[in-house]
Amino acid sequence: MLPKAIFIIGAESTGSTLVSRICGHVLCGAPMAKGEKALWADEQGNEVWHVSLPSGAAASFPDIDLWIEKYKDTHDIRFILTTRDITLSEYSRRGRFMRRGEAEVKDQSAKARDIMCHAMTLGYPWHIVSYETLMFLGQPYVELIYDFIGVESDFAPSLRDGNLKRLQAMGPWDSFTRWLRRAWFTVRGGPNKPLPDDTRFPADEQPPAAT
Repeated sequence: MLPKAIFIIGAESTGSTLVSRICGHVLCGAPMAKGEKALWADEQGNEVWHVSLPSGAAASFPDIDLWIEKYKDTHDIRFILTTRDITLSEYSRRGRFMRRGEAEVKDQSAKARDIMCHAMTLGYPWHIVSYETLMFLGQPYVELIYDFIGVESDFAPSLRDGNLKRLQAMGPWDSFTRWLRRAWFTVRGGPNKPLPDDTRFPADEQPPAAT
């Protein structure tokens, strides 16, 4: 039996980080720690990849066909696609990731959708996780994820609905402070681009990049 390679992808701020932590914990035995991480792995060769669409300060998009080329002969490849109310997702991105304006964020959403739809055509198992459904149904919905990745676990992660906080924040004052923050970002030249030797993760902890 081949080890599993679980690729968890979704537009930024759709719950992909939460889902990847859960999968990394139940499949690879990794702690449910906070913080940025791309790869969870175990001694049997199972891997859980988390790749937001886009990723990092440079807002880069991966080429998932290169992932297939790398893992097709050595792993059981599966995709988990995360979704969330797109209005809340885009609103969150403009605040958390300082993406430059509504048009840029909508363009990134379209690219994320194209990549996710492409993943669904590749002939490998895929499973959609809705953030809203995850928050509403809780553990029974989490157990569908366990079934999909082929893990038996009674682990019940702590779930806190981030949509409520986002909805409560939406208003004139929040919009004004976000405008000020984006203006300052623009003045100082936008987000800092990663240096060639200063990527978020070591070279051996990254899926193949786009060419």
